[in-house]
Amino acid sequence: MLIWANDLFEEELQFCLCSAKMQLSFVFCRLSQFQLLMTSSKSRQDYIAKVRYQNDLPAPPCPPKLLKYEIEKEAPRKEFLKDCKLLSTLFSKDNFRYLMNETSDGLEVNYLRIPGIIENEKSFGKLFSSYKNLAIENLHPDDRLLLVDPNKSATLNEEPPVFFLRRPQYVSDGEKINMQNPTNKRKHQEMEDTNPRSQLHSVERTFDEVIDPRNKNRLQGLIHPRKKIKAVKAWHFYPDTSTFDQVFHSLKFVGSASLSKDRPLNQQLGQVCESDSTSVNAAILTSLFKPIEINPYNKWISLYAVTDRLLAENFRKSLNSIKDGNIVHRHVVYDHIKDFDQIFRGHKKFFEEFAISFDDNSDRAFFVPIAGRLELKKKRIAPGLVDVVNRTNYAHIGMDLRNPSTQETAIRDSRREQYDPVNYSSIQEE
Repeated sequence: MLIWANDLFEEELQFCLCSAKMQLSFVFCRLSQFQLLMTSSKSRQDYIAKVRYQNDLPAPPCPPKLLKYEIEKEAPRKEFLKDCKLLSTLFSKDNFRYLMNETSDGLEVNYLRIPGIIENEKSFGKLFSSYKNLAIENLHPDDRLLLVDPNKSATLNEEPPVFFLRRPQYVSDGEKINMQNPTNKRKHQEMEDTNPRSQLHSVERTFDEVIDPRNKNRLQGLIHPRKKIKAVKAWHFYPDTSTFDQVFHSLKFVGSASLSKDRPLNQQLGQVCESDSTSVNAAILTSLFKPIEINPYNKWISLYAVTDRLLAENFRKSLNSIKDGNIVHRHVVYDHIKDFDQIFRGHKKFFEEFAISFDDNSDRAFFVPIAGRLELKKKRIAPGLVDVVNRTNYAHIGMDLRNPSTQETAIRDSRREQYDPVNYSSIQEE
């Protein structure tokens, strides 16, 4: 029984060991499968390196034959021949890659360096065997101008053989458009209508026809292409050269600086409102804007105006009657109204913006170029600068009207002469 028991124990032990080995092998198999899954889930990365070749050959012992290269006399001969960059510099300086036909015969590869290669006709016959067999067709007179020597004024009587002139189409080969055909005529008219130059001429011709007094009905036929509006009246458009010696700016009151929103300013200028705009126009049109600068960071514009309504209207009439020499009111006093912060935006071009004034009596419109835009905002004065601003501003400004002197007129005419040299000629003082 003991022997049997021992045998049984050994069999059970062997069975346990076998089962353990099977379990271990199963675990190892699962682990290997998991590793395969992990490796397959990762993206494959290939690193491609640039192949580089290294030339270990020694430098050539001497330069090539028949290739003249300027060598500095000061440099030693041995050091020059040992330079490994000799051939690279020669290839970079001599452009003969497009003329390399036979490189094994040891001849000069740059044909342009052969004496008489371009001037001598026989050289071409040796290099290009088919040169003399080229058939040159009769050229159009317009195409023959390309063969004329620029150093000679006369044209060529004989047509020399030209092998470098190969145009895809000559002028003589072009088809002539038959204008009698209605289809070609319509196509030609469409091309003329879409041409920018013809469109400009048509617009200018329209203005000339409208201004012409004989074409009164032509004005009624003009209709805007997009908006439903019609033309009512036409004016002759001229530059106001009499004021070209002055600089004009467009002015705008922005935000809270608006004159209609400022109640104290309304009372000071005589109730600025939409119902009574006569005094407003007179006070604003005759107002003065004085720029003041303490330092580059403190700049503003002071507004001066005539607060009295009657005086402002009379002064406005006096300004309009200066040209006639009849000045109604010669002296006026301006009062300080308010200070504004300024923002100036200048125009890059001279006629980028302009103001137009219409004269209904003569049916003329005069335009004046605007140099830039000036926006006025409400000024906020720092407490430390109140005394400086009060000392800088003027409470009143007196103005007297008079006719300009001869010297002042000559200065103004010299400026206006740049734009109208006929009517404003400079006065030469003896």
